[in-house]
Amino acid sequence: MLSFSEMHTLCKEVGSILSRTRLARVGELGEKKWFFQFEKEKEQTTLLVCAQVPFSRFHLSSERSFGKQTAFSLALEERLLGSSFEKIEMLNDDRVVAITLDKNGEKFLFIAELCFKHPKIVLTSASLQVLESWEPIPEKQYRLPVSLQKQFLESVAVDSLSVEKRYRDLEQKSHYEEKKRWIDAHLEKRKKKAVQRLKLHHIEKDEAERWHEQAHLGELLQSHFYLLKRGMNSVIVEDWELNGEKREISIDPSLEPQEVVKQFFKQSRKLKKKKEVIDLLIQKVQTEIDGLNGFLSRLKEASTIEMLDTLAKDARLIEQKPKPQQKKEEKRHPFREFVTESGLHIFVGRSDEDNDRLSFTFAHGNDRWFHAENTPGSHVVLKAPKDGIIDEESLQDAMHLALYFSKAKERGDDEVLMTECKFLSKRKGSKPGQVNVSKHKTIRVRLDPKRIQRLLGKLFS
Repeated sequence: MLSFSEMHTLCKEVGSILSRTRLARVGELGEKKWFFQFEKEKEQTTLLVCAQVPFSRFHLSSERSFGKQTAFSLALEERLLGSSFEKIEMLNDDRVVAITLDKNGEKFLFIAELCFKHPKIVLTSASLQVLESWEPIPEKQYRLPVSLQKQFLESVAVDSLSVEKRYRDLEQKSHYEEKKRWIDAHLEKRKKKAVQRLKLHHIEKDEAERWHEQAHLGELLQSHFYLLKRGMNSVIVEDWELNGEKREISIDPSLEPQEVVKQFFKQSRKLKKKKEVIDLLIQKVQTEIDGLNGFLSRLKEASTIEMLDTLAKDARLIEQKPKPQQKKEEKRHPFREFVTESGLHIFVGRSDEDNDRLSFTFAHGNDRWFHAENTPGSHVVLKAPKDGIIDEESLQDAMHLALYFSKAKERGDDEVLMTECKFLSKRKGSKPGQVNVSKHKTIRVRLDPKRIQRLLGKLFS
C-alpha cells in the first residue's frame, strides 16, 4: 500500500486539480474500489479510491470502464451528486483519507481507512455522524482509529500517473498469479483423479486376466461331473494341467450341479469380455493423463494472462466467479427501502420494470400506493400493518418520497396521488410502469428537506 509520505504528496496533487469541480458520478470498479467523477467546464477528472489489501491507495485515474452500481454507490450518488469538491486530507496523521464535499452548504465526508486489513468506508456529516457505510457498523458516530505510531514525512517523487501504473502492474501480476494457481490446482485435481482411475483399471485388468482359469475350472468340473452333488461346498478333482495332481475347487452349495458348471463358464466369458473393454479404458485414461501433463508443461511456460486464458480454454476449464456478498436486505428485493419513525416500511421502485413488480407482485391489496400526479416518477408503496392502521407521519413520509423520486423534485411542490394497491390495474399491452387507478385522492405536498434527510439516512437498499 502507499506510504504515509506518498499519500500526503498525492493529497496536494489531487486537491489542486479537483479544485472548483463538481461531482457528476459515483460508482464501483470492484470490491472496495470506488471512483468519483468530477466535472469542471465540461472537462472530466476521475478520482479512484481503493481499500482492497494489498492494493489500498487513492489517485487520479484514466480508468473509463466503470463497474455495476451497488446499493452503497447508489446511496452515495443520491446524496452527493452535484456537490462541490472542497478538499482531500489525511486524518489523525494516519493513512485515513477524507474527501470533503459541499452540497448547498451542507458538508459531507467520504472517509476511507487505507491502513487496515478490514477498513471502514463511510460517508459522514461534518460532525462525523455516519450517514452511509460500505459494511454495516453499529456506531452512529464515526471515531478515528488510534494511530499506533507517529508518522514522519519524507520527500517523495510521486504522482497519480506513476501510482496508477504501479498498481495496475501489481494488480495484473496478482491476477496472473491467482489464475495460474487456479489452473494448476484444477489440472492437478483432474490428473489425480485420472491416476486413481488408471490404478483401478489395472486392478480390474489383473482380475480379468483370470478368465482362462475360470474356463479351466469349468472344464475340470464338467469332466468330474459325477462327483458333484447339491449342497457341497467344494469338490476334489484331478487337474491334468498339474500332471494329475489333486485340486480342491470351491463351489456354491445352493446350486444344482449343472448350474455350478454353467456358473464357471459364465464367469469366464464375463471376465474375457471385461478384459477387452479394460484395455480400451486404460488407453483412454493414459491419453488423458498425457494430455494433462502437456497442459501442466504449458502452464510452466505461460508468461502472460493471455497465454493462461488460451490454456484454460484448451483444457476446457470453466472459472466459476464468486458472487459478491450482499447484505441480507439487498437479497430480498430490488427496491429502495425506507423506514418511518413508527417502524413502517416504504418501498420505492428504481425503474419502470421495478415499478410493475412492486405494484403488482410485491405489494398487497391493503398497502398504500403513491405517485406524483401527472409527472413521471417512481411507484411508492407503504406496507400496511396487520391492524391496517397507518399513522399520519408515515403517510407524509411516503408522499414526500413519491415527490422526491419524480420529475417534480426540482419544483419541490406538487400534488401526489394516493390510493390502495387493490384499486390498481394494468391494461394489456401497456408500457412498463403505466397503471390504471379506479379510486384515489390527491394531496398537495411541499418537500420538507429535514424529513427527506431523515428518510435518506435510513435507506436500507
